[in-house]
Amino acid sequence: EAPPPEPEPPLVEVVQARYGCARLLLVGLLSTILGAALALLFLFLVNGTLDFQSAAIRAAQDEVLRMEGVVGALEMKVVELEEGV
Repeated sequence: EAPPPEPEPPLVEVVQARYGCARLLLVGLLSTILGAALALLFLFLVNGTLDFQSAAIRAAQDEVLRMEGVVGALEMKVVELEEGV
């Protein structure tokens, strides 16, 4: 007569967590704070400031100066064309 088959291993092994829920929450909180700090650092590196209103004003002023330069160059071309006629 054949010996009875050995019991099958369990499909899921139950393990005890080494760290509790408090540690998980602490790691999540620290990760969130670190992520926010890195985002602010990136914005500071891109804009040169964290004052978004002054950064927007400065960007608009730079665009106005650029457009004035383009208009000035076009006016010079128009004057050259008028003198050539």
